[in-house]
Amino acid sequence: MVNGAAALGILSGGSSNGTPSMSSLNLFQQINKNEAKLRENYFNRKDVQQSIETFKNKVSKMEDIDELIKDRKSLQFLLSSFDLDSEINNAGKIKAILKSDVNDQNSFANRLNDKRFAELAKFIDLNNRGLTNLRTASSQQTLIDKFLQNTFEKDVSGQNPNIAKAFHFLRNINNVSTTANLLGTLQLREIVTTALRLPPEIARQSIDKQISMVEAKFDVEKAVISDRGTGISNRRQSEYKDDIQAIEIAKSQVTSAESTLSTLEKQLKQARESLNLLPEIISPEGFNVDRIPIHQTAIKQLSEINGVNASAKAALSELDPILKELDASTQELLDVETQEDLDNIKERFAEAAAKVPDLIYHTARFKEPDTGNNINLFKPSGGVVDAGSPNSYTASRINYAYQDGTLGDNPITTLSGALGTDPYTVQSGALGTDPYTVQSGTLGSDPYTVQSGTLGSNPFTVESSTLVSNPFTIKGGDLVVNPWRWFANHTPNRDSDNTAILKFRIPDHGLQAGDKITVSGTTNAFGADLNGTYTVHSVRTSDVIYIDVGVDLGSPPATHEAAGGNSGTFVTNRVQVNHTGHPFSDGDTATFSGASSVGGQSLNSSFTVQNQSANAYEFLLGSPGSAAATGGGGSVTVNASDQVTVAQDDHLFSVGDFVTLSDVASVGGLNLTGTFEIASVTDDAYVITVGSQAIAGQTGGGSSATYGHTLGPNPFSTTSGSAVVSVADNNHGLRVGDVVLFDNSSAVGGLDLNAAFRVSSVTDANNYTIAATSTATSTVGGGGGNGVSLTLPELASVIDEKNSNIIAQDKDMATFVSKIASAAATIAGTTLANVVSDTGSAKSDLSDANTEFRQARGVVNANSNSFTSQTNSITFAATLNTTELTKGRESILDAISRLEKIAASLKSIDRYATETFSSDNATSYAAARADVVSLLDNAGKVVGSTSGSLASDPFQTQSGNNQVTVAQTDHGLAIGDTVSFTGAASVSGLDLNASFTVTNVTDANTYTITASTNASANAMGGGASVSFLGSPSATLDNLLAVSGSKTYRIRDGVDQFIASNPGLDDIDASGPYALNDSTRLNSLLPSTLTSGNQASAASGNATFLENVKTAIKQLQRDLPVFDFVTNKADPLGAVDAQVTNIKENIDKIFSGGNNRGLNLIDTSARDLSLALGSVGKKITISAQNQIKGNLKEVVENYTYSVLDGGQSGNLGANPFTTVAGDTSILVSHTAHGFTVGEYVQFSNGDNVGGLNLDTTFQITSIPNDNSYTITASTAATSSTTGGGASVGFKTIPTARHNFLFDAHFDVSRSFGKLRTERIKLNVEEALLRAEFNKPMEVESQFLKPLQNTDYAVKFIEKYLLIKDLQSTGVAFRPTNNNALALNLIKSINPNRGIGLSVNMLR
Repeated sequence: MVNGAAALGILSGGSSNGTPSMSSLNLFQQINKNEAKLRENYFNRKDVQQSIETFKNKVSKMEDIDELIKDRKSLQFLLSSFDLDSEINNAGKIKAILKSDVNDQNSFANRLNDKRFAELAKFIDLNNRGLTNLRTASSQQTLIDKFLQNTFEKDVSGQNPNIAKAFHFLRNINNVSTTANLLGTLQLREIVTTALRLPPEIARQSIDKQISMVEAKFDVEKAVISDRGTGISNRRQSEYKDDIQAIEIAKSQVTSAESTLSTLEKQLKQARESLNLLPEIISPEGFNVDRIPIHQTAIKQLSEINGVNASAKAALSELDPILKELDASTQELLDVETQEDLDNIKERFAEAAAKVPDLIYHTARFKEPDTGNNINLFKPSGGVVDAGSPNSYTASRINYAYQDGTLGDNPITTLSGALGTDPYTVQSGALGTDPYTVQSGTLGSDPYTVQSGTLGSNPFTVESSTLVSNPFTIKGGDLVVNPWRWFANHTPNRDSDNTAILKFRIPDHGLQAGDKITVSGTTNAFGADLNGTYTVHSVRTSDVIYIDVGVDLGSPPATHEAAGGNSGTFVTNRVQVNHTGHPFSDGDTATFSGASSVGGQSLNSSFTVQNQSANAYEFLLGSPGSAAATGGGGSVTVNASDQVTVAQDDHLFSVGDFVTLSDVASVGGLNLTGTFEIASVTDDAYVITVGSQAIAGQTGGGSSATYGHTLGPNPFSTTSGSAVVSVADNNHGLRVGDVVLFDNSSAVGGLDLNAAFRVSSVTDANNYTIAATSTATSTVGGGGGNGVSLTLPELASVIDEKNSNIIAQDKDMATFVSKIASAAATIAGTTLANVVSDTGSAKSDLSDANTEFRQARGVVNANSNSFTSQTNSITFAATLNTTELTKGRESILDAISRLEKIAASLKSIDRYATETFSSDNATSYAAARADVVSLLDNAGKVVGSTSGSLASDPFQTQSGNNQVTVAQTDHGLAIGDTVSFTGAASVSGLDLNASFTVTNVTDANTYTITASTNASANAMGGGASVSFLGSPSATLDNLLAVSGSKTYRIRDGVDQFIASNPGLDDIDASGPYALNDSTRLNSLLPSTLTSGNQASAASGNATFLENVKTAIKQLQRDLPVFDFVTNKADPLGAVDAQVTNIKENIDKIFSGGNNRGLNLIDTSARDLSLALGSVGKKITISAQNQIKGNLKEVVENYTYSVLDGGQSGNLGANPFTTVAGDTSILVSHTAHGFTVGEYVQFSNGDNVGGLNLDTTFQITSIPNDNSYTITASTAATSSTTGGGASVGFKTIPTARHNFLFDAHFDVSRSFGKLRTERIKLNVEEALLRAEFNKPMEVESQFLKPLQNTDYAVKFIEKYLLIKDLQSTGVAFRPTNNNALALNLIKSINPNRGIGLSVNMLR
């Protein structure tokens, strides 16, 4: 490729190899003359265009500065554009320059002397624009023009650098406004000082002196084009590009905010539409008529499935890092060299392994609130995990496929084929000598019988059981100071024989009249030694008894006196027994054996039960013990148990089998009809575990008890044209909604019934119905005679009319636990000598455990994915208890939030308790502890807002009192809420136009506030124009004050619940505890910190911090259940969830409006102002900084309205009146107070006129104060009045609709304003482009030749002449600076061109 310089050289007869063969001046003049053609030729060169396209393609895909720096060709292109291509090998420097803050004069780029670096940084503007300026059309074209200009100048210059400098001067001189600006640009400074023959040393002069030296011979204004006719000046062109770029940035910032609000607007619109559609979804007469009863039972089942899986997932989450730690420890063991290191690793291994059983058996369990049962997917065999945590889960409540009866003749036929999975069951035991005898022959008639039949008479016996360790406590202890009290006014104070009757103070004594008590250690009282054994005369209070001391102490004192000193003790003959779930009633006999003596007394005897409670009872000894004590040992048996022995000769059951019993008479109050797991067996009996206890030794059950179970031959009955299938299942014990799985059934009436079904109805104890997915083709009974298999899965639910079902699969983790235990035992016993072999064995166990873990995780993930996908496909339609469920969910979130704050405070307390003690630490400790107590005791609140006008004269005052009673109908306020008034006239000298805190609530229509001064009179007042603004609040449940479970009802009137279990059930034997239990808290965190209790405070704090973490984990496991039931399964809750999602994520949502550090919808946002210098115009974009605050308030009010719940109650008898053929229904409702448009929901009503009205309706008209009308989805079939006497009503507050409307309106308004602003920017951009006659597609400026004044061209020719002369060896004498300073040398005369003065040459 022949470059421009070479081409000119050939034309002038010079060399063609690019070596300058003509003077710089001559070459410049030739280039200047042919500039336009040379530019066009260069622009169209293939290599040039390829460089441009390659750069454009690459930068379009770049995301960050690192990609640019790594791409050498793209970086070369960029640097060449700023004449910095020599810096290509300084990538680190360039990166630092590009990352500089262009607005900071002290940044790296701005501190460099060469301004080209600052220009590069400013052009990219990385901190504000990223790499956008490399891609935006206008700025990209500017960069390409710079690249073309710089590379063109180098190209036409060939190897003559003076030509490039000349063009650089001419290209940039028009951008210079002052001489100082000229001197501040290194390249221009060098050219000017050379042409003016000013030495480099002038840089040592002051800037003013330098300026005067240059201006004496060079006029900047004459070198700059001031008017180019119809063209735009370079400066104006730059302003235009800056303005376009500013508008592009502003548009992107507006678009980000607009896009965020657009998404919000759509979400709120969807929520409004969903709320309006709700009555149709939940109507029992509507399109969900078949789904509603299914959902009513499915939701409880689904909540259990979700909770069980969430618990299992939580356990796996904690197990994962433990397994990794164990694996890492075994790897360390292979490299261990010292005993100390070995011991450390063994200790860590043991500590980690010890956590595993608890995570499997405790963390993974889900407590079912309706039954209290623990369900654990990792222990599907059920049984007892430990004494405190029975595990009730079994994979199937019953699973059988057998029939009773006798087989026919020759029933056995051999078959060939493949056996099923694991077809063999091996029995254990030792065979006798020569146990086998080979026989031949024919079997007798009917030789085989499937196990079932009738038990013998009274086959059941209740067994004894062993109590917990040390179950007995003899009451007694230390006495209070001066426990004896006597006073003449006390009654009684003397017995009939004049012996004194004294009060004796024992807090919470629990004694009764007739109990015996031994008093010792007291000092003389009222002149006598009163230590001894007495019988309680009578009981005064829970803290005081009367004792007849048996001696005459004279007359009782006239004033109250106390005596006895401070060292007394007492012991009684009353014994308390801890016995969980015992069967005794007061008066029953409890018999104990195996007990060690307690307080010197033998308790191995029979006693009469007194004061029984759920898990304890008391009895009396003949005399007080020798001392108050707890004991009895660990082998105490009692005549009560939940174990029942069933006598059955030659049974075939094994441990873990299930037996189904029927027709059993009650034994000791126990219901033994049902299916039970067998706990132990002997040859002729087995033991079952019943859900409750009975007194031991009782035998019974009647003479008709049967065992076994059968569906019987052909258990299914179909009806042609119907999907309803009847199932014959003796003593099934099922309820509507239970899930049954059938297998091994032949087709019945054209239906395949080998699937899961929901029990649709229960006909009787032996029959129920299911619904097939299609109608039967015939009326027939069938299913086959070979035994239909029936399974009742523990965790299953049918969720729609198509029998879609969700069944939670389990994974027995017994092998996992045993493998971890085996590895732990191996490591615990290893030594340095055998560590390698032992580690290998442990690693093998851990490998097996990891396989089990992966399988468990696969099962849990499959359950979770199935649950999510299946439930997401369902639109739930059953009306739930929205208010209570929402309160539960909000309370969980509140409790978690408070616990996280408590954890932070406890970490501070740990620091105060472990640092060197100081008074400052003690003060800080007390403050942090106070924060903890406050957080524990005070649940959060959801605050709403109400406004309106009060009735005339709503204030009532009392003279001399500052309490003011306010009349406000349905105020909804609570003590501590705030309310403010305006427009009120003065009442009894009080100005009530202010804000107040509610100090008392009298009733729903009246409350009290406190004025700043006392009223001057009793009066009613305030006038008729009082407006109010209230902030009612709904206090959430304090789950940190719950020691067990806090339950929330799923549906009104139905005993089905979900629960939060924040209590600390597993801390110690004295639990469970509420987290805020003050006694326990004080024992862990003393009220004050001293140098003496720092260690115990630190230890207690560590314990309490672990408790907090435990509670957080438990609440986080509960939350998914509430999320599903509240936000998904509840139709109204699903609408609320759309708003709740906005409330809980509002900060994250609004952060999406941020663009380049500006967020026009943030609360702190200011208006965006653009000064368009090219047209002298200012544009202001209004920030929507109020929308976030407004929306926050509205969604908070929405949540309050959900928790407020509206009105509820019962209507009078038969409140509905229908008219045949009409959908309008009149509702009688005394003093209802409703308005048209409000929503009301009915429940427990009978059908009226063929209509089921147990759903939600919008009130359509109000005839009077005691009635209103609603509109049914279908017309009534008759004119009648009805509904029954138990119709309940509940309103859905219209506030929901109002708040949603307000939120949607506010967001839509702000969204509209931003859209208008964006359109305004589009218009401004179009006007700018039109005004400057610039098409939307940016054109290259490179093809246009440089435009300069003659003065500038002549000046650069002078520079080139000097450089040419220097190249020939001519030396120049610098201008005499002093003469120049004295203005002795003439200035350049532009009228005569630029010539060389006579003194220029030596």
